Amino acid sequence: MASRAVPPHHHMADPIELVALTAQGNAEVEAEILLRQALGFDLENDEHDFRAYLSYVKIYWPGNETEDHFLRLFADIVTFLRGLAGEERPTIQSHIDYLVGDRHHFYFKTTPAFSDVREMVVKDTVLLILGLWTLTRSYFVPLHGREAHILQICSKQPPQNTLQQPPRDTIQQPRQSALQQSVYDIISKSGILPNPDEEPAVRLDTRSTQQDLEGGGLISTPPFSPHSAIDLVGSLSIPTKKLNLFKLKVLADVQILWTDNVSRHMLLSRRGQEWYIELFALPCAMQGGACDVLRDAVGIPAGLMYEIELSYANLFNPVPPSKTHRYAGMLLALPLWCWCVSCSSARLRRRHLAAGTKEEELPRWDQARLPDDPRLKEVTNREPVVWWDRTSFENLWPRIQALDQCLQGAKPWSFWVLLRDNRNTVQYWTFLFGTIVLVLTVMQVVLGLLQVTQG
Repeated sequence: MASRAVPPHHHMADPIELVALTAQGNAEVEAEILLRQALGFDLENDEHDFRAYLSYVKIYWPGNETEDHFLRLFADIVTFLRGLAGEERPTIQSHIDYLVGDRHHFYFKTTPAFSDVREMVVKDTVLLILGLWTLTRSYFVPLHGREAHILQICSKQPPQNTLQQPPRDTIQQPRQSALQQSVYDIISKSGILPNPDEEPAVRLDTRSTQQDLEGGGLISTPPFSPHSAIDLVGSLSIPTKKLNLFKLKVLADVQILWTDNVSRHMLLSRRGQEWYIELFALPCAMQGGACDVLRDAVGIPAGLMYEIELSYANLFNPVPPSKTHRYAGMLLALPLWCWCVSCSSARLRRRHLAAGTKEEELPRWDQARLPDDPRLKEVTNREPVVWWDRTSFENLWPRIQALDQCLQGAKPWSFWVLLRDNRNTVQYWTFLFGTIVLVLTVMQVVLGLLQVTQG
């Protein structure tokens, strides 16, 4: 049975602060302070972010014991699995074993120690808390009686070549249980986080320049030429004016889904004939000191968290309005009807971030279980980076490419989309002038009929 490690001193709350805030015996306040310290949120600067994340945690309180006991257990598990600085990270199983054998634990006191029931309850609770902490809840919660998705991923044997069978006398090494690893190893080695080598979740008919870009040039580049047809860095950049949520929504009919799983941010998926893009709904969890804890203890790269934060502005605010447009908008109410990318994106942003939006207007998974995050409104209103490129978005680049390929391959799906689809300028202007001529012709026929009737 693994012994319980003593939490690092810098993880614990200041005793003076605890005494001051819990002088009236407020157990909930004390539990919140312990959780705040364990997660890394600063007591002064990260108040709003912590409150938003705390609301998210409380939503998934299982109902066992009291809510403050659940928060205290959350803080205890996070503190233990963060480990001591300079020492080997503790495994998940070591803490599960400790909780299973603790006869007087404040949260699991209703189940006998060392029993199968205690082990099952402890494992499910620990996995739930780990999912909330690592921002990958849906991968840690068992579904439909099956093992948690993250455990299935980490326990998979590497694929073997069926044409070359191993010798009979070869000793097969038993696979290591996912719970025998640390949280850092599970998240960083499982491959669930966005990374430059990620395979797309949905394979599109690329047949474009992707293979040529990987080779450093286009097909037309002659062999042995000292120069490629286009610079590699220049070819791997997409203007946000052409690739944003408004374009994806209008031209490709891509639906927006909000998720609490950071590993699914900007992931393009398909259900039947519908395309979906998933967006992480809790940027508050990656702010301040919590960002350092997620990087050092969970294994989420700081670069990835920075890319995710930058992506919101590129998606929701790709073209900020100019000063002239702002003044004209105040006089003519342009934000209500203007078809430009700036005004259209602003309307889409307000519609999908407005508090109290109806479920049919704002499709999101587990909508009732995702709290309102004020940080989300702030990051979506920032100035965009202007370009999607492989340098600024190294980890998200495969997903950005998948979105771009989906947009480029999308066909107009309604009459009104044809009026807004200017990707093919010849088709756009031909259709526009043809529509104008058709309208004028109809008007002329109607006027002629009126004259004949009056005559």
